[in-house]
Amino acid sequence: MSHPDHRHRLSSGRFFYLAGTSCALLVMINAVTLAENQLDEVRRKVRKDSPDAPAAAPAKPSSECKRCGQRTCCCDDDDGGGFFTALFGEAILFTVASPGWVPHRLLADDLQNTTSFLEYPYADDLPGSLVINEFDVPETRSWMGQFTAEAGSDFRDLDRFGGRLQLDTASRFGIDTEFNLLSENLGGGNDSLWLGDINLTYRFAQSETWQFRAGVGANWLADKDETNGGFNFTYNVDVYPVRPWVIKTGIDYGTLGHTNRFHYRGTVGFQFHEVELFTGYDYQHIASQDFHMMISGLTVWFR
Repeated sequence: MSHPDHRHRLSSGRFFYLAGTSCALLVMINAVTLAENQLDEVRRKVRKDSPDAPAAAPAKPSSECKRCGQRTCCCDDDDGGGFFTALFGEAILFTVASPGWVPHRLLADDLQNTTSFLEYPYADDLPGSLVINEFDVPETRSWMGQFTAEAGSDFRDLDRFGGRLQLDTASRFGIDTEFNLLSENLGGGNDSLWLGDINLTYRFAQSETWQFRAGVGANWLADKDETNGGFNFTYNVDVYPVRPWVIKTGIDYGTLGHTNRFHYRGTVGFQFHEVELFTGYDYQHIASQDFHMMISGLTVWFR
């Protein structure tokens, strides 16, 4: 005959086992549910106003002074507030503008130098990819193009396949465009959409080994149902520290439909003649969705 305490221990053990298993299953199901439909959430936020944010109530007009309560203000503006506002306003403007003027000053770029492009970075044992104020270097050109093919993954449910085209000229103006296919594994099938941008850029600071570009253009998102667009600002830095290494980083920020888009990209590459092999990190924030990916691919220089 089984002892009552023994049966009680078996019953308690079975209860905790079933409870723990149930909790684990609920956590797994919840995690899968949260991971699914990221791209569909992006569509929803891009293509209509978000219902999550309540509309702000319109402010009631008032003609009363907030300090003295009179309808006609009798307060003197002698408390120094204007001085501090002007002071901090200039500091903020100084900081915001620093990504533009700091590289320009550090590289001593007067915007008047003569520029041409090497056949590819580090060609002819020269530093970087540009030739500045030199007229006896062979095989230089007034323009250069780069085409990039790459793939990326978050190593869970999301993969990315895409390309990028960059055209640069001796006038410093150029074109930078990219296109990406995002594919999400939903367990029972796949969801996908296209995402990209196109920008007119200007190389505002340069040396043989450093290049800074900024520009404006348009973002776009497309699938089989609809295409949406928006404004984009881009800022990119290319560094050629020592042969054969290439470091590239850049950000994009703008609008996309009814929401916004932020994009950061950073890569480290190995240059071999006209081909650069690279790996790096890519981050996209669209509405409430964050996409973190490791990327790798190759860039081919052409002229």
